[in-house]
Amino acid sequence: MCGISAFVNKKLNNIELNKILKNMNDLIKHRGPDGEGYYIKDNFGLGHRRLAIIDLNQNSNQPFSDENYTVIFNGEIYNYKELKEELREYNYLTKSDTEVILAAYEKWGTKCVKHFRGMWAFILYDRKRKILFCSRDRFGIKPLYYYNTSQYIAFASEIKQFTALPNWKAIGNKPRIHDYFIFSVLDHTNETMFKNVNQLLPGHNLIYNLETNKLEIIEYYNLENNLVESVDTNFQNLMEESVKEHMISDVSLGACLSGGLDSSTIVTLMNKILRDRNDQRKIDTVSSCFKNKEYDEQEYIDEVNKNINAKSHKVFPKFDDLLENFDSIVYHQDEPFCSTSIFAQWNVFKEANKNNIKVMLDGQGADEQLAGYYSFYIAYFSELFNKMEFSKLDKEINAVLSEYNYFTKDQIFNRAFKMQLGNLETIVKAKFDRQGRFAKPIWDLYFSYYEELNRNMNSIKNFSLHQIYRSSLPQLLHYEDRNSMTFSIESRVPFLDHRLVQFVVSSESEKKINNGITKYMLREGMRGILPEKIRNRKDKMGFVTPESIWLRKNSRIVKIYFEKGCTYLGDIINKKVALEWFDNQIASNENIDFTIWKIVCLAKWVEIFHVEEMI
Repeated sequence: MCGISAFVNKKLNNIELNKILKNMNDLIKHRGPDGEGYYIKDNFGLGHRRLAIIDLNQNSNQPFSDENYTVIFNGEIYNYKELKEELREYNYLTKSDTEVILAAYEKWGTKCVKHFRGMWAFILYDRKRKILFCSRDRFGIKPLYYYNTSQYIAFASEIKQFTALPNWKAIGNKPRIHDYFIFSVLDHTNETMFKNVNQLLPGHNLIYNLETNKLEIIEYYNLENNLVESVDTNFQNLMEESVKEHMISDVSLGACLSGGLDSSTIVTLMNKILRDRNDQRKIDTVSSCFKNKEYDEQEYIDEVNKNINAKSHKVFPKFDDLLENFDSIVYHQDEPFCSTSIFAQWNVFKEANKNNIKVMLDGQGADEQLAGYYSFYIAYFSELFNKMEFSKLDKEINAVLSEYNYFTKDQIFNRAFKMQLGNLETIVKAKFDRQGRFAKPIWDLYFSYYEELNRNMNSIKNFSLHQIYRSSLPQLLHYEDRNSMTFSIESRVPFLDHRLVQFVVSSESEKKINNGITKYMLREGMRGILPEKIRNRKDKMGFVTPESIWLRKNSRIVKIYFEKGCTYLGDIINKKVALEWFDNQIASNENIDFTIWKIVCLAKWVEIFHVEEMI
């Protein structure tokens, strides 16, 4: 796991390429404390910071070159040994997975990425074609940004690297800030909250011609086009194979453990794989815990740790520590984040670093494909309604209503059927014009969001695709990458092996929700392996924090930043009404709306990155 930098000078005079790249690289030293390197030629250069995970020898440092190509690479190619065997004719000089990228490109050209299993963002210089070939993995586990001007184009692992560029100005991107504030989404398009800073989308390649200064973006993978009718395998086999590949490492290995189904599955399978190898090592688990039982999962964390005899590490996040580290967290995240749960995850990786754990496996990506969120019930009800399977629909609704107090019948009707059957524009207009609302959304953005959501809420499969590409997963992977790399840790996500995702998303809906039970496929696939207390668990928490308690106890300082955020949001908020609403939220006994934190965090982001305006 590493950090990469690249700069192409189109027509700037009197610039020092090596100095620009050095400054960009220095800003991501946390991503690669084990070494740095540069490749500079004519009008462009490549920079790299290394976190050594596979083949710790300095011969594997980057940029890595052979006679035809030079590459800078962030990530892991888990099937690199298989590819080395297939590409035996290449003259390998190291035992790293980096070199396999060059061998694969020499054999298959830009189609090489279709042969990779793993996570990656890389830039490859092809000397013969005079191009930079850039690629990002299928689901965007690893980031790759670019900033293109008339004078230069730069590429980076983190947005903050662009602050080292000539004539840089941080300008807020109003449509994406709107999406963050109104809908709690980010990284769902190629744009970022910084104007003119773009990301290469998951499953895409970018080819930059160094002679013409033209760039071309090509989609090489789309999950929807790779769904299968049937697969001769099962969930447990695919999951175990993925975990096994994600355990390949030449350094210490551990796992994030929340006590939920996803992280518990990974930790339990890690233990099974070690025992199958007669390896008696204990697994290091790191967990976020709270003394307040309402937000604490130690009951389940302890059950898993006891079951596998793990070496447990626990952290207890405190709001005072959040305030103390607020600037640093926002800086490392690059963009504002939607809740304080990010701080819980921050503490987990900090603790892993403290205990010298270099690689951590985590459960991101499970909910989006296995129908783990409560909103998947709505998608399933819509699907059964559209299929006219009314008997099954009635059974599933009653099962959910008897098990959870998450929905009322009216909410089910409004969310599952009303928007599907009624005039969408009229329904959304009523939400848009709601009395007493302090937010003043941009209508076109507001309506297009609900139009897309409504279109994808008609089945579990379509809603999974929406969650994977346009909703929760992109931002969760963003948080995961930044929090882990802040502490020089490689975080891996076994649920996002593309073979597993294709299998799960292609599977029938009743294998994901059955009689009101979510993640049915995982629960059945892990029968006899996962502790029953975990396998039958129905409540959902994750990396939660006592956010409402924290904000109420510290409402004075919170309000200062809330007011600043309201000012920055300008014409998409009624500041006077917002401040009244803030006071009512603090005074109430209900859970505080996430909107308060979003505005607070936005204000801190503006301050940290010196965002000049929003356009």
